Amino acid sequence: MAYLFASLAVVALLWGAWVTKNILDPAVVKAPIASVRLEQIIGEYVQAQARSDTPSEVVTQQTQAFMAALGEELKARGADGTTVMVGEAVLSQNVPDITAEVRNAIYAKVPPPAARAAAAPPPSFAPPQHIPAGPGPMPAMGQ
Repeated sequence: MAYLFASLAVVALLWGAWVTKNILDPAVVKAPIASVRLEQIIGEYVQAQARSDTPSEVVTQQTQAFMAALGEELKARGADGTTVMVGEAVLSQNVPDITAEVRNAIYAKVPPPAARAAAAPPPSFAPPQHIPAGPGPMPAMGQ
């Protein structure tokens, strides 16, 4: 009976070593991991929309198209088995960041919003603005 328990313990230890080796060995990992900073991509898009003169109805349509393209791109990245993680949640330094690639792929499908035209110069009838350079002399008491 003691030999049975000893042999089961040896088998369990060997199996545990094999599993540990296969889990920790990077060559065995078949699905690569990548990170994407979604907050950065979406934030840039929102800022560009805020700077454009696009009507609100068009902004809604463009934003829906942008978000659909983002979802499709992330789904395509994961189709080959790549685990795509939100970059803000990744603590490891050895996970490749594919934010620029995803951004370029999305903007190839959905163009970024056009920037607002430069502000018009002030009208010619506006009086010139005089801004004092610093504090002037204080008036004397009794004057």
